[in-house]
Amino acid sequence: MTLTLKQHAYQVIRRRLLNGEFDPGGRLSDDALAKELGISRSPVREAISQLSTEGLAEHRPRSGTYVKQPTQGEMQELYEIREALEGKAAGMAADRMTEEQIAKLEQICGQMRKLAVRCRKCKDQVAGVSLTDQFLANDLDFHLAILQGAGNDRMMQMVHDFKLMTRVFSHVSVAHDLGIIARSYRHHVAVLKAIKKHDSVLAAEWMARHISIARQHVVAGFDDRKND
Repeated sequence: MTLTLKQHAYQVIRRRLLNGEFDPGGRLSDDALAKELGISRSPVREAISQLSTEGLAEHRPRSGTYVKQPTQGEMQELYEIREALEGKAAGMAADRMTEEQIAKLEQICGQMRKLAVRCRKCKDQVAGVSLTDQFLANDLDFHLAILQGAGNDRMMQMVHDFKLMTRVFSHVSVAHDLGIIARSYRHHVAVLKAIKKHDSVLAAEWMARHISIARQHVVAGFDDRKND
């Protein structure tokens, strides 16, 4: 299917947001982006407007549209919502996932293990830009696979949007080192094991714990920035 100019602009700008290429609080210039993409300003404005609706950007009257700069409280709320919804989804997935879906989940976990091994060899065991992007993409794949396994399309869309927002904003406050990647891997494996046992209670508990700990680190990152 051929994308419209608006859809193309939206995908490109959103991908750059997810990769942390725009500074939080930075202005999204429809004129500059239109020139970069080689298209008119109108579809770019429409794409930016959609990103504002999704909460990834914010429009300021008589000023323009800027990359959303979340507050500590907003990050707290996003993670609390994810903790509740994704915990529930993991429990549902334990009851509903097919063997094929579980095999895919195992593959995703295996890929994260390889990323952790690579990070161990990084300077100061801190992931660079490329490795961080691969980790975030793998993490997103894992959570989306759980949501797909839960079999609730409306919940999947809601959580997907929240997950994207926390992923964009995590570029702001968290340096992804071996500790974070290894911890995520261990948590993912724990969720996977619970799902393989069809233990919905344990799967829900591990997923909620996983997101709760991530929330604590992200919120702590805001405190660190205040003290810089």
